[in-house]
Amino acid sequence: MSKQKLILSAIVFAVILVTIGETDFKKHVTKLIDSEAIYTVCFGAYLQKIFKQLRQENFPGFILSAQTATWYPVRSMPEANGVYIGSPITLLRL
Repeated sequence: MSKQKLILSAIVFAVILVTIGETDFKKHVTKLIDSEAIYTVCFGAYLQKIFKQLRQENFPGFILSAQTATWYPVRSMPEANGVYIGSPITLLRL
């Protein structure tokens, strides 16, 4: 099965909310370590920490994120390599 098909078939089964100012996401990562995929939505500074901690814990699944992950300080870090970006499709009628 291709990665694209696998990602589309991923099921969201857990939502983990973090506290603003939190910097250690290890307890959240360990809860999701056996997941097929994880989707992260947050500010870029948090993404940097989350991506690093996911890689440190050897998260085996797919990592998906929102457009915030295209922010240069995030996308240029080695831990962001292989992260998929899901962007909304916007239709404009002019």
